[in-house]
Amino acid sequence: MHSSFDELKLYIENLLDATKKYAFDLSYAIHIDYNSGYLWIIIDANKIEDSIACISAIGETIEQKGFSQHLLSAVFEFGKDGSERQPYYLVYNYELDKFYPFVPIMSRRKARNNQEEMKIMRAIADDRLPFEEDMDRWHPIWGLPF
Repeated sequence: MHSSFDELKLYIENLLDATKKYAFDLSYAIHIDYNSGYLWIIIDANKIEDSIACISAIGETIEQKGFSQHLLSAVFEFGKDGSERQPYYLVYNYELDKFYPFVPIMSRRKARNNQEEMKIMRAIADDRLPFEEDMDRWHPIWGLPF
């Protein structure tokens, strides 16, 4: 599994380097967590559209390389609030093909702020993005490397 992840990481790095050179102003980082079996790809672009385009291309690459069963989600950080620098995330679940909010409580281990998540859902839910309405399917993603 190590060499497969390493090969996939190199392929994605080449894709993103070409994207940076010819299309988008972005930076990225790729981390492999061999213990949990996760490959984290962090995209930092000036425009959300650029991030989405890169993530779509990466998702297609992962599928083409035979890793689609390992494709979990894309996570977008869209703001921080309050004195604790509270992160707000929008998660795209590939299996569900839907988005949902995720607001971890920074001062408590593996706790989330469901009230804030509901506020986010009401504020940004519209017909343009497919949102998961069943909160039981809003799976937290702990240990984000950003």
